[in-house]
Parts: sequence; C-alpha cells; structure tokens
Amino acid sequence: MQQTLTQLADTLLQLSDRALDPVAKDLIRKWRDDPTPKAILHTLDVIVNGGLASAFEVNALDIMFGLACDAQGVSKQSVIDAVRAKPGRLS
Repeated sequence: MQQTLTQLADTLLQLSDRALDPVAKDLIRKWRDDPTPKAILHTLDVIVNGGLASAFEVNALDIMFGLACDAQGVSKQSVIDAVRAKPGRLS
C-alpha cells in the first residue's frame, strides 16, 4: 500500500501548477516517501482552508487519506479526532 501511495504522490507531483496548486505540491514533496494519514490530512486542511483546492485535488487527496488510513489500520475519524485533540501536530 505504501508503494501505491508513493506512486499516487508522484503522479500528483507531475501535474501542472494549474492542475495542482504549488502549495499542495510542496507539502506532498515533504511526505512523499512516508505518506501518513496525518500528513495527507494536513495537506487537505491547508488547501481547503486556504481556498487553494479544486474538486480534483480534494478528491485525490481524500482517496489517498483513506488508503493511508487503511494501510495503518485506523479510521479516518480516529485520525481526525487525534488531530483535534492535539492541534498543530498534523505531520
């Protein structure tokens, strides 16, 4: 699963800046080799709250978030709850 997530990250990084915001690309580059649910959630949070997200970006990262959660045997909600309990500790 980790390899699949890394391949998906690589695919996203190859997109043009019009298709994927440069801020999202910078964040993806930071976790590309270790795509944890928290790191992917952080990227989603930044692009959605920063108004940078297209529907494509949100959907792609949401799918990756789900895959990363499955790979670690945790639910999306448990990751979200953990982040809410300790704000500022997304990555």
